[in-house]
Amino acid sequence: MAFKNEKGNTIVLDAVMTDLGRQRMVAGTLEIAKYAFGDDEIDYSLSFEDAGQFKVLSASSTPLLEAFENINGDINHGLLSYNRSDICYIPILKTNEKLSESVCEFMSGSNAGAYSPIGSTYYLSVNDETTAKLKTDLGADKYILEHDEYNSYKLIIESGIDATDDLGSPLLPRDKEGRDSYILQMNLLDNYLLIHADRRFIEYIIGPTPSGCTFANTPTEKAKVNFTGMTKYTPISLDLTFPHHYVYSITTIPNLMYNKGDGKDIDTSAIAGPRGSATALNFCIDKSMTTTSESDANYKYSTYGTLSKNLFNSGNKYDHIDTNVYIVGSNSQQKLVLPMRIIRYSGA
Repeated sequence: MAFKNEKGNTIVLDAVMTDLGRQRMVAGTLEIAKYAFGDDEIDYSLSFEDAGQFKVLSASSTPLLEAFENINGDINHGLLSYNRSDICYIPILKTNEKLSESVCEFMSGSNAGAYSPIGSTYYLSVNDETTAKLKTDLGADKYILEHDEYNSYKLIIESGIDATDDLGSPLLPRDKEGRDSYILQMNLLDNYLLIHADRRFIEYIIGPTPSGCTFANTPTEKAKVNFTGMTKYTPISLDLTFPHHYVYSITTIPNLMYNKGDGKDIDTSAIAGPRGSATALNFCIDKSMTTTSESDANYKYSTYGTLSKNLFNSGNKYDHIDTNVYIVGSNSQQKLVLPMRIIRYSGA
């Protein structure tokens, strides 16, 4: 559905019904059970403060979207509803690239002549040969996730309240009391994350076991992070929102990275306020896509991606597929979209 503000301040509700909805309407059995609001068309960079109130430019400056027929085209960033009225701060999901085992997103321009049409992405290498070539072309191995690897670089994700003032200074305490007050007591702790991944390319996901992992710091604020207890996660269901996707339920561990006086916790945590939980991820690619350059590329690279592209002006050619991994917090309901590039060295 979409709202239209017509002349004369008449509000028109533009709705596109599904085939099932039309059948029920004809049969006289159509009932509206629930609805949701979203603000995908709003550009908050056009906001301003007026008499102490936060406002966004009028609809004439921010055109509203029409209704869409596809199931995942209407609301990608829905407005959230919580069952209490005293919540002032909501956690977010954020990747952590500060730790020694954190994989980093590769940005266009990080390497001279780099080709990255989506601006930035996490590179997921499908075999050792590709990893070796990428280390040279990307300039560092910190940019590379390795397929089906349990002990190398990982995607580390934190959940917490990232509230800062206009100068970037934290607004809320980053200690145990702050975690208890703003996250635990508000029932905003993400005990698990729902991962939405394209089953055409990703076979399963690697994540932590609660008993074998730690995300904390010592009394001297030295990071104490351990993700050695990683295990295989298989899908729990099909994804009805994104076609061709599976849903995985990945456990998190308590994020006990506290400010203990020196403020060094900011050097190791990506969250500027109270922290809730953390997890680490890696991916196992469809085995048919992991062959070396001595074999022909799997048909999926040509069908869904690009073949033999000189991505970095180095002479090395790669087959690659760009896809997104969607992450949703269990209690915070927050979403994080991770752009992934599945990549295979195809020759020079």
